[in-house]
Amino acid sequence: MQIVKKYAFVMQIVFLLGSLVFQRAWAGYGLSAAIFLLAFLNRKAGFYFLFVYFSVRPFVIELNPGMKFAGDLAILALFFPLFYQKGWGRNADCRRYRFIGYFLAFSFIGSLAAFLSGVDIFALFFQWRAYWIALLLVFIVAEMKWTKKEIGNLLLLTVGMADLLAVCGLVEKISWRTLLLPESWQNWQLSGTNRIRIYGLLANPNVLAGYFVIAFVSAIALLRRNPSAKSRWFFMGSAALIFGAFLLTYSRGTMIAFLLAAVFYYAAKREFSAAKPVLLSALSAVLLVYLPAVALADMVGKNFMEGNGSFREMPVGEGGKRYSDLLSGEMIEESAQWGRIYIVKKGLEIFMDHPWIGTGFATFGDSATLVRSSPIYEKYRLSEGIYTDNQYIQIVVQSGLAGTACFSLFVFGMLRAVRRYAGGREARLLFYAFFAMAAIGSAFYNMLEDKIFTLYFYSFLGYLLNRRKTGFPERREAKGSGIG
Repeated sequence: MQIVKKYAFVMQIVFLLGSLVFQRAWAGYGLSAAIFLLAFLNRKAGFYFLFVYFSVRPFVIELNPGMKFAGDLAILALFFPLFYQKGWGRNADCRRYRFIGYFLAFSFIGSLAAFLSGVDIFALFFQWRAYWIALLLVFIVAEMKWTKKEIGNLLLLTVGMADLLAVCGLVEKISWRTLLLPESWQNWQLSGTNRIRIYGLLANPNVLAGYFVIAFVSAIALLRRNPSAKSRWFFMGSAALIFGAFLLTYSRGTMIAFLLAAVFYYAAKREFSAAKPVLLSALSAVLLVYLPAVALADMVGKNFMEGNGSFREMPVGEGGKRYSDLLSGEMIEESAQWGRIYIVKKGLEIFMDHPWIGTGFATFGDSATLVRSSPIYEKYRLSEGIYTDNQYIQIVVQSGLAGTACFSLFVFGMLRAVRRYAGGREARLLFYAFFAMAAIGSAFYNMLEDKIFTLYFYSFLGYLLNRRKTGFPERREAKGSGIG
């Protein structure tokens, strides 16, 4: 049993790879059960596994649908033993988690409104899972014991997985989505503006961009805390590779959120000189990764167009226009007709009809409506498959004024808990910058349903609320020191 515990993480990765070899749903279910048991036996291994699994989850479940709930099961395997041991209200310090009660109230209001709107129980359960499974990480991380080395290993794991996804993204870009992707993904009918973007193994350029930002910050953190020349070159190279791949997602909302959050962080820190490695990595990314990848992709695209008529609509040389046309009149007009502006206007129309508790979860452009039709779509002439890509309008429409108030109290309570219980100014500033990025990004994406974002955000929040950690790993200057 001790050997199983010792090598639990390695075994989980082997099972994850095994699901890609044995691409049968029944095999995926069996391997998911095995991963659940290993997470139960070794919590740290189960926790680390989450950061591998969720970074490639869409790719894995595309090849093996039986692996769809492997991450959920691992989280439950971590949560319930801790919940039982700590005892909510007995041994655990519940004052740190009071703000979660407001989220529970928000969920109750959204669920009540959903029942009144005629949402079926399956769709409602699906949305509860989307909101709550990652939120359990706050309690999990806050009640486990952590060391600087373990946090350093987690950052290193994040950078390593991002390096892998970045390389896959570059291959995807240069090959025009003909290599390293499942055949069904290669056959997606993408518009010209989306065809130039890399979707990666996460199958979504915006989610991939958010992951790259987190990994980029992790690489910079490791760079600053590992003074040896060999380590610095590795992390500088990783940061450049990751940021270059981030630029190739052409995720404008994520870019805006990241830039504003970075300005906030360094302004609050009053140490703009600390931004030097960020700027140097970004410049290296543009010169050594982004521009060469675009040039190679354009060259390959032109060869395809000359030899194969089916590639005539390949938008060669169009990449930079996604950034330059951000506030153009044409872009705003398109958004007002069928994009984000249209969704917001439609959402406000629905809100005016249901102002108090809204229309309920699984009724307006959330993940549940992508698998089950909403009962209000026909009335408001909304097409199937729409996604709000705006967390604020989704909350307002689905939970009304009452739910929005509860969610606001959840956010303010969370920030108050961080200010009160988190130790270390460096860690708090980094969390506030992370929160600022989330607040800005929520105007462009449904952040609460982004498994990668919530995995890192709630884990970081739980770490700050943890009373048993050895402290946030500050920068070390001594030779040979560092984390990892």
